[in-house]
Amino acid sequence: MTDYRIRRDRSSLGTGAVFNGRRQSSMLKPLLVLNVIVLGIAAVIWWQFPAAQKMALNVVGSAPTSTPNAVEYAERADRAFWRGDLTTAVENYRLAALQRPNDVGILYELVRMLVYRSYDDPRNVSDLDEALTVAQQATDAESNNARAYTALCLAQVSQGLYDEASRACLRATDLNPQDAEAHAFLARAYEGSLRYDEALVEVQKAVQLDPQSIDANVAYGDLLTTRRRYDQAKTAFENAIKVNPRLAFPYFSMGGLNRVMAANLGEPDLLEAAIQNYNAVLSMNRRSIKAYVRLCQTYMAMGEFNLAKDNCTTATTLDSDSTEAWRFLGEVLYRNSAYDDAIKAFAQCSNREQLLPEDQRQWQCWAYQALSHVLMQRCTQAYPLLYDLLIWTQTPHAVELANEGLDRCGGTAPPTQAPNATIQPPATAPPTDSSQG
Repeated sequence: MTDYRIRRDRSSLGTGAVFNGRRQSSMLKPLLVLNVIVLGIAAVIWWQFPAAQKMALNVVGSAPTSTPNAVEYAERADRAFWRGDLTTAVENYRLAALQRPNDVGILYELVRMLVYRSYDDPRNVSDLDEALTVAQQATDAESNNARAYTALCLAQVSQGLYDEASRACLRATDLNPQDAEAHAFLARAYEGSLRYDEALVEVQKAVQLDPQSIDANVAYGDLLTTRRRYDQAKTAFENAIKVNPRLAFPYFSMGGLNRVMAANLGEPDLLEAAIQNYNAVLSMNRRSIKAYVRLCQTYMAMGEFNLAKDNCTTATTLDSDSTEAWRFLGEVLYRNSAYDDAIKAFAQCSNREQLLPEDQRQWQCWAYQALSHVLMQRCTQAYPLLYDLLIWTQTPHAVELANEGLDRCGGTAPPTQAPNATIQPPATAPPTDSSQG
């Protein structure tokens, strides 16, 4: 019988022949090469794992995003500023400031963006409080940095703190006499303090130091407008617009100038130019409350009451808490003899402003609401408004209108009426607001 058992003593396994000679070499080398390749691949994967992971996640749309640093946030903010997107600029400068809370350059730009944004929309008035806080943060971070005091001056002058702003800007100009914006904001502080000659000197320094400064040119244009140097003011505003055509507030300044010129020079064609200025703002931001209100005022000055009403109504629709929009809607209706509707509009204004400080109230909302009642022969409704107005207002024209209403109703003014107020013949309709901007 054939023996099929393996005789280990005679096999190559048993004798060790499998590990010797050519057969041993032919099998070992491939195994070694394979091991080297496997180890090499593993090393490469280990070394490049983060990049490989990111590539793989990108394929499936789940790659982790890195957090931008302060410089990247500031660059994003700067790009947003040049395209006129102040909200994005503010948001990114805030994020940059969180990472670099002592970087005066970033804090200065955040203050500037906040103030600019407050110009465009009354709903952003709280930006001014934030701007003041950020500016104080800058001076705390670097007490000898000129830019920090320039930021503080801007924040203070924007809140009407003219004496404090003057001190801050003087500190800035002492530290850096070449800071154009410090001279521009100092000019605004002097103007607010009725120091017009000094203001003019400072703003001229500003535009000489930096002819491309938006702040210097706007401040120069504002001051020239008050001095009735209209052609020079127009050039200054045009220069500001050229620097960044996507910013809204220089267009408001130009529109205000055109309305002032139309009223003071008797050139009604300039009102069409103002309309173009405000429409330029709307071409960039269709929801600009301020632009619609200014269009309403301008069309009212032109006698285009339907267009005026449409624009003021749009403003109240976009922001039902805009007391300025309600006021001018009421004035349009009053001038169009729609007294009942005017009363409703003025009431929307006065009801929202009755808790404001007296110097922040629009007295027109009380005066013309009362006169509307008078013209409708409803003196019992007019009396409370007229007496209330005479208690808190110190504005001569408001006192004049209140006394007119009382005279028509056969009443008399209370002893608390404003003293020494000169009573002129009453206006038959609300004057069109021609204040700048």
